[in-house]
Amino acid sequence: MNYYRITKYNPEFRDKEGHYTANSWTSVSDIGKTFGDGILTVAKYKQTEDTYVEAVKIILKEKGISKMTVCGLEKNNDAKEGGFSSKEESFFERVTNNSYVELLEIETAVRLTLREAIWCSLLSDKEDVKIEFGYDYYMYVRCDAVEESTKQKILDMGSFVETV
Repeated sequence: MNYYRITKYNPEFRDKEGHYTANSWTSVSDIGKTFGDGILTVAKYKQTEDTYVEAVKIILKEKGISKMTVCGLEKNNDAKEGGFSSKEESFFERVTNNSYVELLEIETAVRLTLREAIWCSLLSDKEDVKIEFGYDYYMYVRCDAVEESTKQKILDMGSFVETV
């Protein structure tokens, strides 16, 4: 199994220990704050979130996966105050640990995890693909391999794929 880090963080700005050194936002709660590339707006945040969701969809398509299991679910009820769409609210209320989620729900699970409304990992039926999330807007994919063409699609969207 390989372990891939998929992030908005350009690896050129990592030090010898792998720490990211550029001044960049790390959370949805940073919207409105100023960083090295300017103020984080809702639009900039949403654009980045969209690239993570698309990266997951591209990888799942490559692997032929259309549903996954929610593992280690934790819910942050305070996050509901930030406002959910009706689809997000419905998902938040009904998702449970070990529940299956189809592709559209996987998108919602990724978004709500990135927004710190829930915490979970997603596991394929054959347990050959696992999507995990870390602090500071990090996402990881464990699988046999990600094709170079898939990595390039993710890079073209503005995210980076690193083998860790």
